[in-house]
Amino acid sequence: MSEGARPALDILEDIEAIIRTYPPLRESRPHLTIDVSDSGVVTFRGNLRSGVMRRVLIDSTMQVPGVTGVVDEELHD
Repeated sequence: MSEGARPALDILEDIEAIIRTYPPLRESRPHLTIDVSDSGVVTFRGNLRSGVMRRVLIDSTMQVPGVTGVVDEELHD
């Protein structure tokens, strides 16, 4: 982990909080897998109900301190 980088667990906790506070995402949580690398790259896999939910999740994730990128090729709506 580089100096000043946030721990992956802290980033994951912030993303989980986003999911908990947005009811449509909360309903999709059982169908998502989230991995956070030590470099701050977040990888989503799984299914969401709509493209809007996908956009909200990705846009919100990019606002989380410490996130350096999002990989969503295996995230389907």
